[in-house]
Amino acid sequence: MTPVVRTGAPGRANPISYAVSGPGGSGTRDLVLVHGWCCDGSLMAPLRERLEQTHRVVTLDLRGHGRSQDVAEDGSIGVGRGRWGEDLPVPTGTVATSVAEFAQDVVVVCEAAGLRDPVVIGHSMGALVALDTLVRADSPLRRVPRRPAHPVGAVLLDPAPLAHERSKADWAERAAAIRRDHTGDLRRAFARSLVLDTDRAGYDRVVEVMAATHPEVAAGGARAMATFDGAGALGNLASPMLVIQAAHAERGLEQLVPDRRLLTLGRTVGSGHFQQLEVPDQLVPMIGRWLEVALG
Repeated sequence: MTPVVRTGAPGRANPISYAVSGPGGSGTRDLVLVHGWCCDGSLMAPLRERLEQTHRVVTLDLRGHGRSQDVAEDGSIGVGRGRWGEDLPVPTGTVATSVAEFAQDVVVVCEAAGLRDPVVIGHSMGALVALDTLVRADSPLRRVPRRPAHPVGAVLLDPAPLAHERSKADWAERAAAIRRDHTGDLRRAFARSLVLDTDRAGYDRVVEVMAATHPEVAAGGARAMATFDGAGALGNLASPMLVIQAAHAERGLEQLVPDRRLLTLGRTVGSGHFQQLEVPDQLVPMIGRWLEVALG
């Protein structure tokens, strides 16, 4: 059975579903996979299947996504695969409207899974979550020492806009329309726009998963990306981070990091936004080599 932890205040608890795979105690780094906007952990499967050969891997569904939702009175999980009408309830708990809320959920899952010094690997919006989780663990303002389950590094796979203000403003402007997107058609069109003509992986399921996310959850994610202070997070980076961009790369990230030795930039070849589906065999050696060089 898939483990579930709950975060948040009593009566507004957020169910967070996660799965643990791969060898424990193998001497290799624990890894956490965080999916992107309106996706779920299943869309990280090609990457997970390769990494779990040598690493303990935790894959989670962010709050309100995939199996991390309660919408039935009996508390059943994972019933979000229909059309969401205007009169249907939002999944119980709180709809995340900030990257920090998602990041806190990731930390809770790391602690529940008993991870030690993990690296968080996030795709798209999940990349922002990975960065925020890492920076918060490193913050000099923390009142308690960093816990063993808190991350020591992060990998950002084709991240959502980190510091590009025009792109962030676009997400802010889209949020209201996304909230009204009960048919999912807006998200279907957006998902298809991220796929290159040369991409070979099947994307029909990706499109439908994104369309099936509750509009309130989708709008909350849009607001989270719009308001995330990526420039500030990069300015506070104190642990190693790898950014692997795809066809369209955000420029100037290295200029925002005080110690450029902490930031490694890479790029996949021949892939659109969904690198973990399209070219996982490129990602795995890049991540493996970075883990060896940056974290030992």
